[in-house]
Amino acid sequence: CGSYKRERGFYLTLLPGDAPDYKNASFDNALTPGNSKDEELHRFESLNTESHSRYIGGHIFEYEELKADGTMVLNLAVSGEAQNFITLKLWGADAFSGFEIKNLNDLSAEPIIVYPDEKQFKNQDGFVYLTYPLPNSYTDGKEYVSLKLEGLSPEDANQYIYGVYITDTPYFDPLTFATHGETLVKRLNKNQSFHQRLKALARKPLTFFKKSGTQATEDVYTVDIDGDQSGLINTRDENLAISIPDSGITEINRENAFYSSYSKADVKHHGDLRAVDYGKYQIFRNAGKKEQKIPQKNLSGVYQDMVTGEYYSFLGGGETADVSVLPKGTKLNSGKDLSIGSEETIVLNLISKPLYSADWRVGQINGCPVSKLNLADSVTISNLTINNLGHDTEAATLDIICNIYERGILVGMEKVSLETVAGRTEMTVELKNPLELTPGRTLKVFITNSGDEPQKMTPKLELP
Repeated sequence: CGSYKRERGFYLTLLPGDAPDYKNASFDNALTPGNSKDEELHRFESLNTESHSRYIGGHIFEYEELKADGTMVLNLAVSGEAQNFITLKLWGADAFSGFEIKNLNDLSAEPIIVYPDEKQFKNQDGFVYLTYPLPNSYTDGKEYVSLKLEGLSPEDANQYIYGVYITDTPYFDPLTFATHGETLVKRLNKNQSFHQRLKALARKPLTFFKKSGTQATEDVYTVDIDGDQSGLINTRDENLAISIPDSGITEINRENAFYSSYSKADVKHHGDLRAVDYGKYQIFRNAGKKEQKIPQKNLSGVYQDMVTGEYYSFLGGGETADVSVLPKGTKLNSGKDLSIGSEETIVLNLISKPLYSADWRVGQINGCPVSKLNLADSVTISNLTINNLGHDTEAATLDIICNIYERGILVGMEKVSLETVAGRTEMTVELKNPLELTPGRTLKVFITNSGDEPQKMTPKLELP
């Protein structure tokens, strides 16, 4: 009777899925990919990725492996009014070929390309933090962003991400996120010196650190690169290489005993003056032919000119300079008189914030001015020198409370009560049990009248 074959065709229409509902979500500004709790909080989604953990320097670090054709969706809290910056945490020895970050709410918007010079990762032995500005169109009027992160090319090797952060400054400080489990790992000593590494990283040379009639401090280097000069700065606990083009954005490489940081930030133009707000550092370059005054906006407190080593105060109405942290006999100049010559660059480092009323402050630790303390080394705190600024003292009983925190957790505390003497504005406090301030820990010192409620206290000193 033979056989037959019947063929049938089917048509299936796939409707797009509903957009994620984040109305009741409460995102944070820090995410550790690979951590299940963090991923659940941030509604983390990914394709072709894999979670891992790694033992580094005595600590376990979780991270996410992004395969060559993988994708991550990052939901993070932002400020809808300020400039936001995104920072990626990578391990320097891992392979890195770059990322592309897109705004999932507007895929037509210009993406962020994370692709620093390969020298940034060469012979690296610690964590590297890469900081880039988020376009204002991503964040204006919003409480969070949804970002799509993937490799630049499907042929790229697998890459590993240990953390993603949102801040309002290009100066990224990992300890800001200590409560999220951020841990610093001491870097190994490499044969290549800081001077050599940062010279290689100063990719856009410019005439640097030449002030008329002054001698640069020993902490400032001027190096010759292809016939031009670039600037390297050695501070008490970290080092910087800065490149400021005439237009576009600046590139800043920063290194300390624990990690490297590569940041991009906008250059603000004030006529021929170029200005960069890099957290506690304010950078100015005069690209014109005439001497110019330093603009006062965004400057508040006592700053050190890293080129000359001199100190300047920038004060507004009702503000007083906190000079307690400066070495005795230090001359404090008025910032209103600070000017910058043609083709010169100035880097101001914030030393202390202004005071708004008379107050007790910590000036020295173990006899060393706070502004000169090297935080890259371990410090055994045995005594503090406190100074009263703003008025003559009266006899009173003060409580001096020193707290040591590690990853946001209180690990050490010492409280001393001290009887002040009328008219005496400087006193030394001996701790009964010395405290260890090791790298990666935070010191907070509270000074209050005896009997004040602890919950109303704010620290008079916080290091780093």
